[in-house]
Amino acid sequence: MKGYLLNFYKFSPSYNEQMSAITTEGFNRSIVWSVFDRLEIKKVVDFAEYRKSDAGEKNWLGERQFAMLYELKEEGYKLQFRNTVDECKFVLDLENDGDNKKVRFFGISFIDFTQNFHAFFYGQSENDIGSYMHRTITEAINSIVAKSAIPPDEIAFDVYGILGGQDLAIIWLTNQFEYIAKILETLRNSSSVNGIRAVANVSSIIGINDINNEEVCFDDVKGKLLVKLTKRETYDDKLFKEAIKGIMPSAFKDREPELCTLFGEHDLLFEIPANKFIPQLYRREGLFNTKSEKFSQNFIQSKTEIIISGNYNDEIEYKFPFKIAQSQTEKCLALEIESKKLFGKIEGIVSSECFERASYLQETLWLLYEDFLKNITSSFSYPWSCDLYYQFEESMNYLAELVKSDLSRSEMYDNIHGIISGMRQMMLHVAQANKLFFEVPNTHLRHTGSYSKILHMYYGVVKKYLELSYYISKYDHQSNIIPFISFDVTPIAKSEYCDFVNTYQNNIVRIELPYDALVNIPKYIKLLAHEIYHYISPRNRQERNLLVASISFSLMMGQIAGQYLNGELGNSWEKEQKSIWIVDFQNIVRIQALNHFVDGLDCMDNYIHDKESVWEKYFKQFDCFFENSIWENDQFIGLLYNWVCFAVDELNNNGVYEKVVIDKEKEFRKKIIAEKDKLIRFPLDRDVRYALREARADYFMVQVTGMSFGEYVNYLSEYQELMESDDDDIAQRMRCALGIDLFLRQEIDQETKEIEDEEERNNKIYTILKKHTDFSVDKVQKLANDYIEIRTAFQLYDKAFELYFKEMDFNEILAECPKFKKTLENIKQLLADVSEDAFLNNIKYVEKFQKQETLRALESEKDEHGIITAKRPDTNLSSIKNNIEKINLDRKAEFLTKVSDLSELLESIGKEIQSISENGETQIWFRGHESIDYLLIPSLYRMKDKKKYFYAEAESRREILESLLDLFKVKAYNAPELIDKMLNDDVRVMAAMQHYTVPTNLLDWTTSVFTAIYFALMVEINEQKSKNEEDAVIYLLNPIRMNVVRNRIYKSNVLNAKNFKQIQYPIPAIASEKSLFAGYLPNSKRNEDDFLFPIAGYVPFDNSRIKAQLGTFTIFGLDNQKDCYGENIQEDKTNKQVDFSKCSLWDMQEKYREICQLNTGWIFEKFLARVVIDGKSKLKIANLLRVLGMTKSGYFPELENLSQDLTSQVSQYLSIVNK
Repeated sequence: MKGYLLNFYKFSPSYNEQMSAITTEGFNRSIVWSVFDRLEIKKVVDFAEYRKSDAGEKNWLGERQFAMLYELKEEGYKLQFRNTVDECKFVLDLENDGDNKKVRFFGISFIDFTQNFHAFFYGQSENDIGSYMHRTITEAINSIVAKSAIPPDEIAFDVYGILGGQDLAIIWLTNQFEYIAKILETLRNSSSVNGIRAVANVSSIIGINDINNEEVCFDDVKGKLLVKLTKRETYDDKLFKEAIKGIMPSAFKDREPELCTLFGEHDLLFEIPANKFIPQLYRREGLFNTKSEKFSQNFIQSKTEIIISGNYNDEIEYKFPFKIAQSQTEKCLALEIESKKLFGKIEGIVSSECFERASYLQETLWLLYEDFLKNITSSFSYPWSCDLYYQFEESMNYLAELVKSDLSRSEMYDNIHGIISGMRQMMLHVAQANKLFFEVPNTHLRHTGSYSKILHMYYGVVKKYLELSYYISKYDHQSNIIPFISFDVTPIAKSEYCDFVNTYQNNIVRIELPYDALVNIPKYIKLLAHEIYHYISPRNRQERNLLVASISFSLMMGQIAGQYLNGELGNSWEKEQKSIWIVDFQNIVRIQALNHFVDGLDCMDNYIHDKESVWEKYFKQFDCFFENSIWENDQFIGLLYNWVCFAVDELNNNGVYEKVVIDKEKEFRKKIIAEKDKLIRFPLDRDVRYALREARADYFMVQVTGMSFGEYVNYLSEYQELMESDDDDIAQRMRCALGIDLFLRQEIDQETKEIEDEEERNNKIYTILKKHTDFSVDKVQKLANDYIEIRTAFQLYDKAFELYFKEMDFNEILAECPKFKKTLENIKQLLADVSEDAFLNNIKYVEKFQKQETLRALESEKDEHGIITAKRPDTNLSSIKNNIEKINLDRKAEFLTKVSDLSELLESIGKEIQSISENGETQIWFRGHESIDYLLIPSLYRMKDKKKYFYAEAESRREILESLLDLFKVKAYNAPELIDKMLNDDVRVMAAMQHYTVPTNLLDWTTSVFTAIYFALMVEINEQKSKNEEDAVIYLLNPIRMNVVRNRIYKSNVLNAKNFKQIQYPIPAIASEKSLFAGYLPNSKRNEDDFLFPIAGYVPFDNSRIKAQLGTFTIFGLDNQKDCYGENIQEDKTNKQVDFSKCSLWDMQEKYREICQLNTGWIFEKFLARVVIDGKSKLKIANLLRVLGMTKSGYFPELENLSQDLTSQVSQYLSIVNK
């Protein structure tokens, strides 16, 4: 399949003086008559060639317009194209010049269908529109020729598509242009079988087929030519009349030529027989050849029109063999009536204070309305009219709201200019698309009429994306998107919107596409999806805002703290060591800030007034807080100081770095306020926000278009080059890294999970990226380095990012919305390539998207306020919080380096023992978790999900434990593991229950570090394989210090405890007869205090498991109604669950830290620490421990487990023997 670029040229009045022979070379190959002087035809096989201009075209002195034709089917065209130095024309046979030279004229006719016929043709199957139109019109013309007196061998034609405002183009070859007129007049009057007219307009250009053939005879050519001329100052009337007489037929030799005077662009008008005039038009020295000396001496320009005698309407009638609905005519008539009703609304707008202050705006808006009425009532404005009305009406609705809004005057004027600019460009386009020939200046950069179908296609694409997007919004309002699309001199596709004045109702969006989008359609169809997504409401705007705000808050607090400490450390540290220390320090502060934000999602309510604001409005307030409000807020400065102290303490305790001493709080406040401008310079969080926003739009684009990874990274690379992003552009690098994660995270994790060496792992990532791209080695290496660096730097927020992108996961939406699935399938079908031929794909995209709904038809179901909504469940802060809390690696966790081998594990445990004890001499208890996500709360508290949720009301804990205790006693009667005396002691029974996995309020610990390591790596040791790559963790507890801290917290009176019982012995025995445990044990007296902090204690070693595991316990309260921070324990009665996540031992330690900071002289000493085992190293460490003798039977000494060990040894023996 191929196309043709038709260039139409009109000479400038100064043509002969200024145009050199070199400049005009290539334009001497054809002559046409009409408003133009020359026509050049170029064959196009690459779509980009439609936009290319050679030197001659660029230097042409005069008007140049063009039309872009394309074949409507892949084969079967009769006419062939010849392009040589002397010729550019259609011929009957490239091999037979004899037949070609017999053809005297060629013609090009452009057909506009009526609104109803246009709707009919473009209502066909998207993949068959072009071929159907070609077949239908070809059959019609052949039928007209057969019914008329036209000799079939005297005329040849082919039907082409056109990318401009017309529907079809017909190329003719004939000896009599009378035949073309006869066919066109019959077509013009044709109709469907039910009488609906087919053709609205026809415009034609006729030219001489072979200007190099001097032997062609025109004597029998019928018809006359009407010639219009503009005289030059050297015009000689007498000589010109003599010249006219010389070419007139003999019957006119003795008459004076009848020259009429014209008032206007031309001066003279006369009529002449065509057979006499034609040779004078095209022969070198012809009187009317614009390049001849005679013409240039007398005239500046000319215009020639054909006159054919006869009325063909009475001779032939043609009816298309189908019925046509008249609905489009009715729609357009209705639009005309509705358009005139907008007069009153515009009167109200221009009478507003804003418009009265700027009278030029009043005049502009009235002119815009006049232009609108002209376009909307034009029969040639279809298929634009419905959308044009919708755009104009909604724009006026927007302006009516805008002039009443509280925006500043400058903001108001910016939005008004944006609206008017979008509407003017739209109406200019529609006016241009209505006809082919019109006057435009040479600087017509925004001229788009010749691309009308391409622009209409892009509107169709946008509508499809909007149709899909409107199904996404689940919890929040989705505004009407009113798009204005234009082509302009811009390097990238971009968009902007007008400020919201009636929030969520109308969103007027201006989309600018580069001129490259005219010839690279598959690329920009996909990129449009990215732009459209920016204006789609997220499924839960409040959750989205709070999630991103939590990341931003954490980053900014880390940045401020890091900048402060960087100055405090001075130059005494080595640069590299200082950099590492600052990074570790910032990570600890960021986690504290992140936890604080998540704990109290309303902490910034005084600064951000509407959590459901659109992105720009929400984060404008957020940024204002960090630029201004935070420095005047004692609460946030105090929090920052606490986090700085905590981070410094942790790093000092690790013993890796030299000790750092920070200022007292008063001095700290003075310093950071004095240096605030320096501390928040180049805020990192804005780069991260940009990357997150763009990457989520990328995710939408990738899912809806099926874009490959190679296409995606090529697009990002091209974007960065066009925008001249440097290598340090964090925003673009992070956007790319997030994109890589979306595409390849699963593959990268799978391929690298067994690789422990960092360099080898990085090389594997490089190999994966190289496999999926066609970049150079250096470019792939940079891509890999950036990805690894960004992933490492922002690893803390992995879960936050995962939650952020999960909301846009189409799999989640598909499960909830069948309409979304159907629309998505339809879009993917439309976007599917139909051929490997790039030209054909471009054309097919243009044809497919001509069939489209109106913008108004896309609106979803509306409520009484006109706001697009979807039926959605009510949301509340607690449900949002539950989702956002997924970002935390651990409640109140501090930053710790992961260990990856056994020696490193034992060394780190040794350091942590030092950090929570006096010289390492105090007894330490240990506990192992296979997942870092598990909290330090007992199994009773997490009966619902094994992590943090209890399945019933908080008050029912005691009742449930008592029921479980009684039932266990009954079921365990005569069990060999239990001795009779145990059943009479609830504490002993509870200890047995805990060790046999029945939920209790006991949290078991061990005095053996190896027991804790076993439980952390139990799956890997027992099954010799990893279940997952989650990090494991070993917790260390100083039980004496913990019990002392419990006493101190109660003594501080911050809890107002009334029934507090002090622990009198460092580590008491847990016993039911002691009043200390009222409120902790089943069947004990209830404790009326809201707070019941855990107690560390011993129980007798009455069963083999407790003995083998050297078990000890911390016991948690059954009656407390508040968490460690004095807040009510969160209950979600809708989902029937209670959140005990803030009742953990870690939260108890954090509460103690807060109390120490509030009490002068109190020194904070932590009683709890942890060591994290890298999830990728778990199996390696487990294998070594198994060799060293760590087995299941060592900790679960039942006969069953002993036999399993023996069986395993036999299997190993046999495998060695068999080798």
